[in-house]
Amino acid sequence: MDRYLKGLFIAFAVFLLGGFPALAESRSVVFLNPGKRGEVFWELVARTMEVSARQLDFELEVLWSERNKLTMRDLGLSVAARPEKPDFLVLVNEENAAPPILAAADEAGIATIFISSSLAPEDMARLEQDHGPIRHLLGAIEPDMKAAGWRMAEELVRAAEAAGLTGDDGQIHLLALAGDEITPVSTQRTQGMLDYVATRPDVIVDRLLYANWNRAEAAILTGRYLDLMRARNLRTAGVWAANDPIAIGALDALGQAGLKPGEDAFVVGLNWSAEALDLIKRNELLLSDGGHFLAGGWVMVMLRDFVEGCRFLSPQAPRTQSFETSAIDRATQPELLEVLRDGELERIDFTKFLSTPKTCGAYDFSRDALIGAIRRGDR
Repeated sequence: MDRYLKGLFIAFAVFLLGGFPALAESRSVVFLNPGKRGEVFWELVARTMEVSARQLDFELEVLWSERNKLTMRDLGLSVAARPEKPDFLVLVNEENAAPPILAAADEAGIATIFISSSLAPEDMARLEQDHGPIRHLLGAIEPDMKAAGWRMAEELVRAAEAAGLTGDDGQIHLLALAGDEITPVSTQRTQGMLDYVATRPDVIVDRLLYANWNRAEAAILTGRYLDLMRARNLRTAGVWAANDPIAIGALDALGQAGLKPGEDAFVVGLNWSAEALDLIKRNELLLSDGGHFLAGGWVMVMLRDFVEGCRFLSPQAPRTQSFETSAIDRATQPELLEVLRDGELERIDFTKFLSTPKTCGAYDFSRDALIGAIRRGDR
């Protein structure tokens, strides 16, 4: 039975049964990973996608761009040019490298979905002006990074206040270490932090610096900032860091300056990395926001629903599915900490997030729902 007839048969079965068919048809997915092998966050995205693909009956191929936008473009164009094309292509618009890939995939008839970051409206308009209408884009699934940046700043200030780290000038002085100036997930979480600070006249961000997602660079920038603050006889209350490696670099610098993290100054990060969880347990890192690596699993859930007949995703009306990240601190439920610290992503049952005929497109990707999907006996 060719794919067209098979699709008609499944659609007819859905119509007769009034619901979604069982998970019976395997489909192929290519994920064009923008990160480097060994890079914690993108390794987690890929692993989450691999685990969920096995559970949801997808054939998954992960291609690594190694943080090189030219490599990413070439890989994407090669996928679009294959004689046997995948059913789905998952893209990340890192450094705005995705437009030519999306154009080629669309011309090849490959259904495409973005995770983490997609094209800005003006970039999509420019692409369609150059290449014509994009007809095979399903949409995007993106974390609410503005909310994450706000939440991180709010908790950082709350901890500094409770510890009495307000300076003699009546201000709470912070250093902000952003990731980069280009990537939407970076600019959005930075903007969330700035939006929160704007509500607090007693909080000042002395420096907003870019650490390029790098621990060593973050340590250097933090050290220079601490030298500046000492020269001005000002107290440092904390460091807002765009991700966990940056936060750990800031912790390195605080230690070298003779300051005790968690007492003399506070640091927040983002990624839910195993190293960050250990630092939280030791009361050195205040919190790690995150869970956005789970977009690798959420996109597979949504694509399986699409295959099974839940067409809230549609090339006729591409939509963005937003989901909230959440903070992990010392009070977080132990089941989730165990899964994350031990890398036991297989204990997450991704089938529990699938839609039903009555809930098509209504997803609960919250931390509480994640904890509820952990298999307790799989240790």
